[in-house]
Formats: sequence, C-alpha cells, structure tokens
Amino acid sequence: MFNILTYLSASSVTRDKRVYDKAVDYLYQNLPTTMAAQTIIPVFIYAVLWSSIDHLVLTIWTAVNFLICFIDYVLYSNYKKKRDVISEPQKWGAYYALNSLAMGLLNGLAVFLFFSPDSVGIQSFLITIILGYSAGAIVMNSYWLPSSYLLATPVLLLAASRFFIEGGVQNTGVSILLLIYLATVILYSKNIFDSVLGTIKLQFEISDLSKKFEAQKEVAEKANIAKSKFLAAASHDLRQPLHAMGLFANLLDKELETKTQKQLFNQVTHSLDALKDLLNTLLDVSKLDAGVVEKNLKHFPLRKTLDRLSAAFTPEAREKDLTLNLIQNDIVVYSDPALLELILRNLMSNAFRYTEQGSISLKIEETNGNIVKISVIDTGIGIPEDRQEEIFLEFHQLSNPERDRSKGMGLGLSIVKRLLNLLNYSIEIESSPGCGSTFSIFVPLGDKNKVFDENIIETCINNTSIAGAAILFIDDELQIRQGMKESLEKWECNVLAVASAEEAVTRIKQQDFRPEVIITDYRLRENKTGAEAIQRIRSELDQPVPALIITGDTAPERLREARASGHVLLHKPVQAAQILAFIRRTVKPTFTDGEN
Repeated sequence: MFNILTYLSASSVTRDKRVYDKAVDYLYQNLPTTMAAQTIIPVFIYAVLWSSIDHLVLTIWTAVNFLICFIDYVLYSNYKKKRDVISEPQKWGAYYALNSLAMGLLNGLAVFLFFSPDSVGIQSFLITIILGYSAGAIVMNSYWLPSSYLLATPVLLLAASRFFIEGGVQNTGVSILLLIYLATVILYSKNIFDSVLGTIKLQFEISDLSKKFEAQKEVAEKANIAKSKFLAAASHDLRQPLHAMGLFANLLDKELETKTQKQLFNQVTHSLDALKDLLNTLLDVSKLDAGVVEKNLKHFPLRKTLDRLSAAFTPEAREKDLTLNLIQNDIVVYSDPALLELILRNLMSNAFRYTEQGSISLKIEETNGNIVKISVIDTGIGIPEDRQEEIFLEFHQLSNPERDRSKGMGLGLSIVKRLLNLLNYSIEIESSPGCGSTFSIFVPLGDKNKVFDENIIETCINNTSIAGAAILFIDDELQIRQGMKESLEKWECNVLAVASAEEAVTRIKQQDFRPEVIITDYRLRENKTGAEAIQRIRSELDQPVPALIITGDTAPERLREARASGHVLLHKPVQAAQILAFIRRTVKPTFTDGEN
C-alpha cells in the first residue's frame, strides 16, 4: 500500500526524497486546521438533516466521522512527538492518506444514506457538501497528492453513482457533471502539488547554495588568516635584523670620512629605507585590521602637511620629469593630521606610480556645507569605469602584471580605503583610460580659532638634554641590545641592556640601578611579553617608571595585545630619532643653551 501511495505522489518536478519528506512535514503542521474543519462539518450536517433523516443512521455516521478525526489527532500527536527521529516521513504520509480514504468513503456514503429523491433541497445540500469536500481536498491536502486523490475520488464517484442509479435526464446530467468535476479536481491537485514541491525544492536549493557559500567563505577566511599569520611572521622576522641594521647604520654614519664611503653608505641606507617602506605598508594594513589605530581629531592648517608632501615628492617629480603642483593653502580642517597625511601620501604615490608624463597636482577647495574637497589629479594611464572598485583590493594592481617592485605591492589604495572608513570620509574617482585620474576626498572644515600651536612644546622638548638619563633596555637578541646600547651611550645615557625581566631585576639589585625609562621589545623568550616585563620591574622598584614598547609584530591579535598594555608603542624598524624623542619627553627636563 505504501508503494502504491508513493506512486500516486510521483511528481514531474523532483525525485528528491528530502522534498517529499518536507512535504509530509508541512502536511502534519497544517493538520490541526484540517481536523477543525473535519470536526465542524459533520456537526453542521447533523444539525441540518436531523429533521429529515433517520436519527440512528445520522448519529452513527456522525460518530464514525468523529472517530476518523480522532485517528487524525492520534497521528498528529505521535508525529509531533517523533518528528525529530522519524526516518521515513513518507510512511506517515501514507498513514494520513489512508485516513483520507476513510473520510472520502464515509462522505461518499452519506450521499447514498441521506439521498432523498423527493427533496431537491436535500439533494442540493448534499451536492454542496461533496463539492466543498472535493475543493477542500485540493487545498488542505496540497502538500500530499495521495490524500487529495483518496479524499476527493470516493466522494465524487459514490455521489455520481447515486445520482446515476436514481435515473432520469437531470440526475444523469448531475452524475456526468460530478465525474467531470472529479477529473478537474485530479488535474488541479496534481498541478498544485507540483507547484508546492517546486517551492520546497527551491528552498532546499537555496539552503544548499547557502551552505556551499558558507563553506567556501570559511575556506576563504581560513586562507586569509593563514596569509595574515604568514605575513605577520615574515614581517616580524625581517624587522628584527632590519632594526639592528638601522641602529648600527646610525652609528656608522658618524664614523665615515671619505666621499666614496658616504656615497656607498647612502646607497645602503636608500635600500634600507625602501625595505622599511614595504614593511611599514604591511604594518599599516595590520594595524588597521587589528583596530588599534585611533583617530585623533583636531583643528589644524594644511600648510605643514603640504610642505611635507612637497618635500617628499619633489625629488621623484624631477627624476621622472613631471610637473608637481601643490598649491600652498593655509585652510584649516578638522581631522587627524597623521591619518589624513597618510591618505594623501598614498594617493600621491599611486599617482606617481602610474604617470609617466605630464603633471600631478594636489588641489584644495572649500565647498558648500563646511566641507573641504582635496583632490589628487594626475595625467597618467587612467582607470576603466568598470574596474574602479578593484583598485582598492589588497595586492591588486591593474597595470602591473609583471609585479614590478618599483610599482609597490598594491596595498596603498587598500590602506586609503581603510583609513577613509575609519575617518568616515567619502571618496570620488573621475577617470578614463589614457586621460588620467582624479581622486577627491571630502574633509570637514576646521575652526581657525581652535588651532593649537605645538611649536612651543616641540622647541622645549628638542632643547631637553638626556645626558646621564638611566635607561633600562630589554631585548632577547644580542645584536639589537648592542646596537641600542651604543646608540644610547652616544647620547651620554647610562644604559643597562638585558635579555629578560629576570636578568633586569637581578642587575638592578646588584648595581643599585634606578631606571628613569624602560625600553623593551614586546615579544621576549619563553612566551613572555614586554608588558609583563614592565609590570615586573615596576613592582620590584615600587614606582611607575615610564615605559616604551618596541615590536616587530604585525599580527592583528598581537597588535591588540600590545596596544591594550597602555604603554607607548613603536614598530620596528625604529629610527633613533623616535627613541630620542620619547626619552626627551619622558625624563625630568633639564634644558640646554643655558635655560633653567
């Protein structure tokens, strides 16, 4: 019987077992509504026919209806309890279809039992009831075709048979019309069932695609994490020797005498600077991804920013024989000076990278709504409109398939996009192939009355002497300790250079050394951190010694850890001037040039 009912439910839409199982599930979810209708209708029939039909026959018929409804309830309750562990839902569809057959036979039998040849009213009432049952079979059983067939077919066949038996032109005509109606019900039931299965199948296809997408997304995220870890590890390992080279280069610069030596040294430092730039670009991306970059908004004039950009790009413009137009403008903006300058540097670098002739300009204009429009304009190769979004992707360069290192790594505009998101700025691009490009960003206009003059503080800091300052330096690499110790001693500092917090505590006790400043690498041996070393030494000395952390890490989680320590953070390779500036800001001020 189960196989027969399964055959009856066969659809041209799909043979997917999951679809049929889900159809049965929907059938049982809608069963309470069906049971309510199957309970109310017999009561209505009982009340209408009570005065015309034998009471015993009518009562037995109604009681059997209630029994079938009770069986439906038992099926529904058991299915609901076992829903999560049912392995063959279609069998439950077969059980329900058999109950539908019983209901169809019982209601078809009603026509035989309650038919009154002399009462057109009763005949019309019975026809209305069986037509309603048949229509209900289409709607209420739309999720399971066998139930529709087994409910509607007995009702209409038995009714057609009863009218045919009665004889006469009118009754025969009614019988034929009922058979035609049965054919229509069967056709509509099949079409609706196919539509329902098609909808369920589409749900599964969407679900399958969603799972595939999630799986592919997970693979992509794992690959991205692996890439980030690799870049972070490679960046850290490269920064360590580069940091040491920078310290020794600073010392070597003071020992050179001949012109040839200085020229060779300049070539070496030029290569070092190029490598620093590449690593710092990776660091910028990592810091932004880690969320450790915080915007420091202030009112400031753009003049100094333009001066620095002019100094940075004028040599390159001369080398490429390009015209550089940076019109001096003292307009005040409200932004983060460092981040805004980094955005403009990257846009300018991108313009120089792809412009071989003509000019590069930086234009500033005040627009309506207290907004300043800053535009970088070049006469370079241009960008097709349909590819302008691609240029902000990491490591993506439209015109560098050979990966020419002189054209960078394809991260500059990716950094620009991150910074714009951080500052909540918009960007506009106007470009076409062969006609150059214009990148415009929109920055809030500042208030000239709120500009703070930092020159006074910088002058005081630059005149601060650090001679005799007690500096504790912690790094587990010998070369870096040596380079830092010699650099600090050149500035006449009293230096204690150690490999760990434990060694620092021991030497402090032995030498009665009282550091005024602690400088430490972040990643130390035995999975210890510079933040832990600072805490250990402060606890030993029982005083909050100012501290600076130096790190070569670029992994986002490491950057967040270092930033969370609350100490000043510098990233390798660190220039000697950065360390000098920190110490001058930190030690008890004593002024040179006779100032007190």
